Amino acid sequence: MRRPGTLPELTLPRERFELSSGALLLVSPRPSAPVTAVRVHVRGGPSLDPARHEGVAFLTGHLADQGTDRHSETELAALLEPAGGGIRGDASGLGGTIAGGEWKLLLTTMVELLRGATYP
Repeated sequence: MRRPGTLPELTLPRERFELSSGALLLVSPRPSAPVTAVRVHVRGGPSLDPARHEGVAFLTGHLADQGTDRHSETELAALLEPAGGGIRGDASGLGGTIAGGEWKLLLTTMVELLRGATYP
């Protein structure tokens, strides 16, 4: 029985993988979910903004999804939107969602953004 004023413990299924690049991949499978959601955290963020340059992480994150060396912002949208997908950058990385069966398209596009964002 739970004590009054305490929250129930939330346990999510998860698998942990360390990639050859050193990146850590955490997967929480939900086979019945109709959507795939991915969150990529990039080391940095507002706490590491240079002195007198506050907002660099915010600006960098919000421009990261505006195009790559391979696709413009419009072309990225044309790839993802028909599959029910989208990607958004912020101060700590990228987040994206897509219809469940199209997860490879989402991951491929997110990798492209992480490796080749053009920052217009």
